[in-house]
Amino acid sequence: MSVASPWPTSRNEIVRSRGVPGGLASTANAASPAIAALAFDRVGEDVELHVGDVRALDLDDGSVDVAHCSLLVHHLEPLDA
Repeated sequence: MSVASPWPTSRNEIVRSRGVPGGLASTANAASPAIAALAFDRVGEDVELHVGDVRALDLDDGSVDVAHCSLLVHHLEPLDA
């Protein structure tokens, strides 16, 4: 199961050009090291990648402004969904 919000550099440049200091910081989570490695090959250091269970993200309360999750529910057991 993976959680990701990889913003392409071009979007980050657009955000900066509109006066948002620092642009966007993106964080992604992958359930396995192999998937994280594939993601790193695609996005490089533009996205902070983590490996772990999406149900127990190692993020402090209030440390994220926007969260997006797509194509997740079908990975969960019925009682977890």
